[in-house]
Amino acid sequence: MSSPPSPLTTAPPPPPRYPSPAPARNSTQFVLQATAASGVTGSALGALLAAARGQSRLAWAFSMGANWVVVAGPFFALREGVLHYRDAQNAHTQTDSYRMRNKDEMIASIASGAVVGAGLGLLWRGPKAMIAGSLMYAMLACGGQTAYLVGRQYRLREGLKQRLRDDAIRSGDPPPREWSLARFWEMDITRPESHLPAPPKKELDPLGDAFVWARDMINANVDMPDWTSPMLNAWDIEYRKRLSIRLGILEVQVRDLNESVAKMRRMVGESNADSIAK
Repeated sequence: MSSPPSPLTTAPPPPPRYPSPAPARNSTQFVLQATAASGVTGSALGALLAAARGQSRLAWAFSMGANWVVVAGPFFALREGVLHYRDAQNAHTQTDSYRMRNKDEMIASIASGAVVGAGLGLLWRGPKAMIAGSLMYAMLACGGQTAYLVGRQYRLREGLKQRLRDDAIRSGDPPPREWSLARFWEMDITRPESHLPAPPKKELDPLGDAFVWARDMINANVDMPDWTSPMLNAWDIEYRKRLSIRLGILEVQVRDLNESVAKMRRMVGESNADSIAK
């Protein structure tokens, strides 16, 4: 008697690929180091300016260094807090933190600069300077973060290009293409990469959510006149998205209607010409 055939064995499926965890961060050490470096930089600039103006270098170095420390300490502390929040959001939405690193750092720097600028404007010039201070420091933070990201991307790309060039020489493949900043400048800091899975919840929009909540509270407790409705809807992001979709549909319908009218006019003109000819 022949033994029964053994059942077919299949290899177990590969384990699911989870997004990379957030990079380990020692926030306290980073904030202290960055604040100290900012103070040293401010002191050096103060001493140089004092030497150029012929004034006391020690006083200028201490004054400018202290100012830089006062600004840099809260800025980097808030920045680390925003980065930890973004890492938690990436883990919740199963988004790769390494792919979102540049965008998260840009968002954290702009938000921290805006908050610090508003606070400094309030302390130094009063409430009227809060908006101007927020915008100015947000732009400064954005410019500094952009320069840092460009330098880091260039350094990483140069190292990767050298590695690929060495591998191409060993394998006989063509050399890699030259590095370009086009991908970096096209970065959208408000959304994840296009090839990543869509998050289970809507995109993060704290300002829009806060406005919608305030609008709903006002509508529920205050009788607003009719003329305020368009003004409130203009600030509603979801409403503007729906309005854009409806406007697009309306444009297509108007175009089809114009084509139908033009076709009917041609048909009427041809029929009139035929009747006149007869």
